[in-house]
Amino acid sequence: MFDFNNFAFEKIAGSILIILFFWAIKQACVYFLNKRHLPPREQAQWRQAIKLLSLIGSAVMIAQIWIQQFQTIFTVLTLVAAALTIVHKEAILNLSGWMIIVWRGLFAIGDRIAIGGIAGDVIKTGAFYFTVTETGGEDRSPNFTGRLIRIPNSQVITQSVFNYSQAFRYVWHESTVTVTVECNWRRAEKIVAEAAGACSYKLSDAEAADINRSDVALSLGGLDPEVYLHIDGDKVNLKARYLCLPQQLCQTETRFWHTVLTRFEEAEGIKLTS
Repeated sequence: MFDFNNFAFEKIAGSILIILFFWAIKQACVYFLNKRHLPPREQAQWRQAIKLLSLIGSAVMIAQIWIQQFQTIFTVLTLVAAALTIVHKEAILNLSGWMIIVWRGLFAIGDRIAIGGIAGDVIKTGAFYFTVTETGGEDRSPNFTGRLIRIPNSQVITQSVFNYSQAFRYVWHESTVTVTVECNWRRAEKIVAEAAGACSYKLSDAEAADINRSDVALSLGGLDPEVYLHIDGDKVNLKARYLCLPQQLCQTETRFWHTVLTRFEEAEGIKLTS
């Protein structure tokens, strides 16, 4: 005759032992991880991976214990799980989104991202939400607004994720200077080009080598700042394109305009217009 009490005791005891085993393994991994003195961002990624692997490992082993001799109850639990999936759809989607974030590497702590009209730096990830420090907009990267935003993980399933820190962690920024066609626009073009060159981010040899080895190397072309000229009626648009770090975009653009305006004041025959 089937003794439910003994059966349940053995399974519960085995489950507790498995949980304690994986908890000890996780603590040991974290201990050795702390000894390595990795950068904070890399350490956070390893902690996330260790946590996920210990959770999956313990869940798989516990499931094997209970499934072996408990097929009937397992069937019931399957039906209950299906019902819970319908009732708690958002929670399931958030967990699915978390798995996508981790396994597909959509972003990590410290990345500058934009999703659903919200832009910011990722400071925390979890099973249901991730947290960003908000910046001023999706297409620009100015200073922080001071707000922390918790975004459901399910958003990564339904929304496009823009990551400004992976593969190519820089952004091309464009500033348009408009002068009249009658003025000395050639001198203005030279000043704008010099300002763009002075403000553009200077890549180190190591950074340039990393870019050349990355997947985006073929699509980048040159990395030097450029100025494009466009005639619009009686106006000349000088569009400067230069490299920036996302977190320093506002400061870089301010330096650009300060340089351009100062040089225009010193030059003769240049007139700004709108």
